[in-house]
Amino acid sequence: MKKQLAGGLFGTTDNYGTGYYTNSNTESVSSNVAKYVLYIGGFLLLTLILLIIVHYTITPIFRMKPGDPGVVSVPGTNPTSEVYWTKTAEKVDLTNPRSFIYDMPYNYSVGLDILLTDPTIGLGNKPRILMYRADNPIASTEFTDQSTIQSFFTSNNNFNFIVYLDGSTNDLYVSTATFKPASTGGSPISSIETITIPNIPVNKPIRLTLGLAQQFMEVYVNGYLVKSRTYQAGYSLPDIKGKNIYPSPLSTTPAKVKNLTLWNQILPASFYRVNGTPSATINTGLTPSGESPSTPDTPTCPQ
Repeated sequence: MKKQLAGGLFGTTDNYGTGYYTNSNTESVSSNVAKYVLYIGGFLLLTLILLIIVHYTITPIFRMKPGDPGVVSVPGTNPTSEVYWTKTAEKVDLTNPRSFIYDMPYNYSVGLDILLTDPTIGLGNKPRILMYRADNPIASTEFTDQSTIQSFFTSNNNFNFIVYLDGSTNDLYVSTATFKPASTGGSPISSIETITIPNIPVNKPIRLTLGLAQQFMEVYVNGYLVKSRTYQAGYSLPDIKGKNIYPSPLSTTPAKVKNLTLWNQILPASFYRVNGTPSATINTGLTPSGESPSTPDTPTCPQ
C-alpha cells in the first residue's frame, strides 16, 4: 500500500502519474490556443473598425452597391447576369420557367452593343428594328412607319419593349408597351412610351443599357443617362411572363449588334456607368440568324 501511494504521489505509477501530467499539458495547450484565437479575433475586429472609419472619412473601401467605388465587394451586392449574342444573334428563349428572367416582365435590365455601319441603308419611313421582347416574332413587313409601331403596341399586349432605328435618320428609339387594367365594366387600355436617342454616331460603337421597371424606364448610352420616363398614371408594363427576346427580322440592317446582356434587377446609375463601355469585338458584330432558341454564351457576374 505504501509503495503504491509513493508511486502515485511522485508520478512513477503509469495509472496515476502519467495521467496527471497528460491532463496538465492538455489544459496548457487549450489555454494557449484560446489565447491566440482571442488575439487574432481582436486584431481582425480592430482592423475592420479602422477600415470602416477610413471608408466613411477618407476613401471608399467597401463596395456597398454595384458600380460603387471601393475595392472590397460586400457579399450579395453583385447582380446576376447572362450574356447572349456573342456568336449569333438569335431568339433568346425565355419561355421555360427555369430560364433567366422568365418571371420578370419588368424590374430587369438589358444591355446591347450597337455599331451603326451604313446609315444609307434606308427603308423609306419603315423602322429598322434591332431587337424586341415579345411572345412571338414579328414579320419584317409588319411596320410601315413609326406610327404603325404605336398602333401595333396599343392593340397588342404581347409586347414588352422594342429598340429600333428611324427609317431615314440616325435616331434610335426605345419603346415600351404599357397597360392600364380595365375599370369596372370597361376594357383594358394599352399605350406606348418612347425615349429617343438622337443621331447616334456612325462607325463608332455605343453601349445601350435599359432599366425596365414596372412603372418607369431608364435609357443609358455608354453609361450615361439619356432619359428617365415615368409611365402615365395607372399604366405599367403588363405582368405577362415568358416573353422571348428577338433580333431584327430584317435580312439587311444598317447596324451590327453584339453582347446582349440581361440583369435580374434595376441597377443603380453607378453600375451602368462602370459597365457602359462597348466591347471592342463589336467590330465583328452579328447579323440576325434564324429564330432558334439561344442559350447564354458567357454567364457572368460583372464586378
